[in-house]
Amino acid sequence: MFLFEKFKKELAVIAIFSLFLNFPVLARAETVDDLKSQIQQSQNQIRELEKQIAAFQEALKDTKSESATLKSQIGKMETQIRKLQAEVSLTQAKISQTSFKIEDLSSEIETRNIELEKQKANLGRILFAIDEYDQETPFEMILKNQNFSDFLNQAQYVEDLQNNLQQKVRGVKETRTRLEEQKTEYENQKNQLQELNQELKGKTSVLDNQRDEKQDLLATTKN
Repeated sequence: MFLFEKFKKELAVIAIFSLFLNFPVLARAETVDDLKSQIQQSQNQIRELEKQIAAFQEALKDTKSESATLKSQIGKMETQIRKLQAEVSLTQAKISQTSFKIEDLSSEIETRNIELEKQKANLGRILFAIDEYDQETPFEMILKNQNFSDFLNQAQYVEDLQNNLQQKVRGVKETRTRLEEQKTEYENQKNQLQELNQELKGKTSVLDNQRDEKQDLLATTKN
């Protein structure tokens, strides 16, 4: 009976330890929800900008059939500028979305690390409890229990611990795999962010040049 009670105390410690480690995760839940909402908002903005760019592209196709008058040239330039402005906004929206994704992944990785440490701690405590049980022979267990029913209860409890151990091992492996996947995705998003920043610089430069060309054309017409 003594050993059975000791096992129950071990299980209680595991439960308390698990609750303690869960506190930081709960504290970040609202922030994670906010990030996911911002990611979705960015996605909606990206869709709208892509529609605008497609519309500007169609408008530019239509101008090809127009006669090459000064008015048509200025109109075409204005459409090109608006298209470039939309492309710059699109790249900025993608940068924002990618930044939110990086922040979200960072939070998830931190949560996953906490979860992994919790699982490893629980695993260690279960192993410790099973190891203590293994130190006792069946005869010693019978002597320590008041009756045969208590002995059977203790044996069942230890069997449950062993089954729980297998589940914990699988849980640790799955968590570790998911953690590695998230770390890889995190690095991919960081690389994408760098590429988008370079793309933004290029599009901003093209937009500035287009505006200068328009001003030069307008200045020419005044002379």
